[in-house]
Parts: sequence; structure tokens; C-alpha cells
Amino acid sequence: MTEIAEQLRREVFKFIPLRIGEKIPLETEWQKNNYKYSDPHLTELLGRGYNVGLCCGFGNLVVIDADTKDFLEHLKEKLPETFTVKTPHGYHFYLFCSLSRPIICNVGSHHYGEVRNWGQQIVAPNSVVNGVEYRVVRDREIVDVEESELLRTIEKFVPKRREIVHDKLTIEKKPTIITKPMEAAIESGVPAGMRNVTTFRIVKDSWNNGLSREKIMEVALKQNSKCQPPRPEKELLEHVSYLLNNAERYLIKSEDDPFLIKNNFGATFENEEEKSIIIGDMLREPLPVIDYWINPLIPKGKMIIIGGRPSSWKSLFTLSLALAMARGEGDFLDEETFTITGKPKVLLYDLENGAVVIHDRINYLVETKELKKEELNNFHLREFFNKKNMRKELERAMQYDVIILDSYRRFLKGEENASEITDQFYNDFFKPLRAAGKTVIVIQHFRKSRPEEMTDEDFIDMFRGSSDLAAQVDLALALVKSPEEYKNQKLCFEVAVYKAKNRLGLPLRNFSFQVAKDDLLKCTNLHYLGEKKYEAPEMQRIKKLVEFLKSGEKKTKEIYEEFLGLSTVTVKRLLASAIVRGSVKSDKKGVYRLPTEKDSEINDFM
Repeated sequence: MTEIAEQLRREVFKFIPLRIGEKIPLETEWQKNNYKYSDPHLTELLGRGYNVGLCCGFGNLVVIDADTKDFLEHLKEKLPETFTVKTPHGYHFYLFCSLSRPIICNVGSHHYGEVRNWGQQIVAPNSVVNGVEYRVVRDREIVDVEESELLRTIEKFVPKRREIVHDKLTIEKKPTIITKPMEAAIESGVPAGMRNVTTFRIVKDSWNNGLSREKIMEVALKQNSKCQPPRPEKELLEHVSYLLNNAERYLIKSEDDPFLIKNNFGATFENEEEKSIIIGDMLREPLPVIDYWINPLIPKGKMIIIGGRPSSWKSLFTLSLALAMARGEGDFLDEETFTITGKPKVLLYDLENGAVVIHDRINYLVETKELKKEELNNFHLREFFNKKNMRKELERAMQYDVIILDSYRRFLKGEENASEITDQFYNDFFKPLRAAGKTVIVIQHFRKSRPEEMTDEDFIDMFRGSSDLAAQVDLALALVKSPEEYKNQKLCFEVAVYKAKNRLGLPLRNFSFQVAKDDLLKCTNLHYLGEKKYEAPEMQRIKKLVEFLKSGEKKTKEIYEEFLGLSTVTVKRLLASAIVRGSVKSDKKGVYRLPTEKDSEINDFM
């Protein structure tokens, strides 16, 4: 049983259940779905051993999460004695402070900790993570500190190049003004459907013009009162607080802000009633038109994942796509099937192969197409991705139309199987790009498995890592490569491309192409083979079983020996499936044969 510490049993505080033995929230949308300490649902879960998290910000509670010894010693010396908890890697110092934002304590590449605030949660004491308990080491009253006092205390552990101006971080102090467009927006009311966007614009302009947090709240409330109908006050204040607490991510001026407004805030804070769509109105609207870079293979402004096993030609296939798009004209593989309809600016992040390998591969492909080098000036390569400064990488990627990542797992700050890691990367990098209308192509490996061990599961389940990525994309392509062979001194093989997911309903069929690599002429030729019908591995094995039984009935042991690469469980499933399909008969246990005409007559009679 997990107990909530006495000092934290306050009506104003909010808690969330965490997974047993972990720090991951048990329920989704925990920022909205949280509980008072006395809530029966929370009490029931804690009684079953679930961990508990404390939502920061409520009641002006902030928590300093100290990760390093020097930061810890500094806080012990400078902070007044307050409620303190020992964590597996440091300490949590609990404070009451009207801080306007969370603070990351980084200097250069060194991370000291952070100050947790609105929109964040911490593991509460008495929880156990990976066998280590979060325990109270200083059971004192939680003390109040002024924001200015707290900022002075931690100033040597935050970047020096920035200064505090009002309630925000900025490079230069700006005049505190309300512009005429802001005045007009404040005095005007807007209908439902435009209120969230208007709130965002007012908060952003106010923040960039130096207004204090209190003044921004006042301005937003005034404008909201003129809306028809106004938003609920609690909902509005949560929206404004969220924006201010994440100001550096969302409120800095950018050309792409209209997209960020629409995607990051419209759906997040809209009431359920306002989300409803009248079907009659929807049907009167024309169907949305999908634009392409390569029709119908690469749609504009969408997210695509390309997967396959190691050496299945994923990277080279994607490289061929990038070269075709960078060329901006002609066709890809086949002029009647895939047409290039634009010339985007392409950025390839390659953390898998490196410039030397890419240089060699591009040379082979360029020689084949007889491309001029100057035709590819809009195709750029980067071998480095700054995980510690995601915002800088995002700003860089925003300058391109198509962004390619090879391979996905190398971009993550953690395990690819952890949904919280993949979700964070999606929200920090993919989501803003998609909101800005960029096309994102991600290369991902399949899970480790032998082809002969595959079942009839969809290809979408074969992508490695958390299933969240496959759920987030619009189009998923799975590549399957045939065995290599030499023909006329050329390395030849086929690559089949299957639709694992097609959320947009693109008029795209499974297809295949032949690859012929000529090391003598230093070129790689691609030849389109047309539509490719996928035959599930199970059906392939049933055909093999039927061929084997053509020589007469066989015992189970003989079938095991024929399918030596398969486990006994897989062979049993294969036999059961073959019998259900009517491809195989078994008159007595352990003996199998092919159906005869007599079997058909019996079935007709029955």
C-alpha cells in the first residue's frame, strides 16, 4: 500500500496514480484527470500498491529536483529548511512560490536538475521505483519563497546569456506595451471555434511585449468576457497558464505560428460540446484534396514510416525517393505509376550510415539517372542531431519541405520501446513539423524475427519500438527484399513494397522493383516490376506442406523434420490452419494427408 505523506494531504494539491514500480502515469491526460488525496478512486489504487505522483503548480507548489552533488550542496546552504524527499538520484525540495514557469537548470552541456511547475508531475514520497523508495528525509512545513528569491538562489545553475524580464525569459528587455491590434482583439468578441486561437494570439503578443503574468491573465479574461459565448473561466486560465509555463516553446515569434496555434491549442482546450461536427454540414463541404511530391506515393504534409529488416534496402529506397523529389521533374520508377509533382527542399538526417556511405550510394544512383550535380542543391545531409537542443534542430528542420530521419531509434533520448520517450519526441519534433505542413519520412527497423517464424500478423506490428509511432503516421510502407544473386556481373535482387497502413486511403497498390548494382560502371539501376500481391508467410508454408504431402500421407515427426527451421508450436499451428482451410486432412491422430474426391463427396452430402 502506498500512503500519501501527511504534509501533502491538502485539499488544494492534486495527485495521479503511477504504474506499480514505475514513474509513468497510469492514466492518460493526467494534466486534466487528477485527484484530491481523499478521492476514493485514488485511495483504492494506492491500496493495491500503485505509486503516486504529485501534480506541480496547484496551490503554487513547485519542486526543485536536484540531480547533482554541487547543486544539492548549494540548495542546502541557500534554501530555508523545507519538506524534502530523497529520490533514487538526488533530492526533491518542496516550496510554495508563484513562479511563472518551469526552469531547466543547465549550464553548457551540464544538467543539474530542474524546477518543476505547472504541467509537470513528480513521484511523491513512499512510492517505489525500480526497488528504491522515495522517502521523506526532512519532515518540515513547506515554506513560502518569493519568485525573485528563488531565481537568485538558482541563478548560477541556469544559462547566463538570458535575463529575467517580468515573467519570461528573453534576450533583450522589451517595452511593456499593448499594441493597437491587441487592443482591437481585446475589445472584440469572437464566436465559438475562434476563441482558442484568439486567446493564443493575445497571450503571445502580450508576452512578447513584456506584460506581466498577472496583466496577461487580466487581458485574456477581459477579451473572453466579450466572446459569444465566453469560455469557462477555469478552462481559459488553464489555457493561459499552460502557454506561459511553456513560453519558450510556444510563444517566441515564428513564421510557423499559425500552424502551431491550430494544432497545439485548438483541440487541447476545446470543450467536448464544441468539438462535435454536424454530418450534414460536413458532407456539403468538398472532399479535401491531397497534394503530392510523388503521386501517389509521397503526400505533402504527411508523416510516413518506411520499415524492413536489416539490409532490406530501406535507406537506399528512401534515398532514391529523396533524389527524385530533389530533381523535381520526371518520374520515380515508372512514369505511368509514380509522377514527381514538385521540387521540395529536402533534409536527410542520417545517423545510421554517415557521409562516406551516403556519398558512395548517391554517386551510384546519380550516375544511373545522369543527373547534374547542380540539380541537387536543394538536397541537404546532416550527420548530427542535437538531442539536447531540440528547439534548435526544430528551427533548422522548419526551413525544409521534406525531413527524413534514418534511423528512428538513433534520435531518441531513451529506449524506443518506451512510449513516454517516443511520445515526447513526437510532441517536441514531429508534431510541430506536421503542424507546419512539412512532410516527414522516418526509417525504422523491423523487430528481430526469422522469416520462417512469422505469422500472419499485419506488417504494421513488425515495426520495432513502441507501437505509438506506427499509430501516429499516415502511411506505413514495409519493404521485403528477395535473396541476392549475380546476373551478368551485376548484383541483382527484388524489393517488394507493401502498404502496412494507409490512413489517407491513397490510391496506392503494393508494388515491386528490381535492383541491379553494377560495380564496374559504378551505377545502380532500378526497374519497376509492377503490382505485387502479398502472400502471407502462413500461406507460403501451407503450399510447401501440400507439396510435401503429394508423395503420400506423413506422420507428425516427418513434418517436423521437413519444417526443421520452425518450432514445434509453429508447426502445430500450421497443421491446424491447413486443416481448417481444407488443404490437409487428418483421419487419425498424428497422420496427415491431402484431401481426395471422396472427401469432397462426403462434404457435399453433409
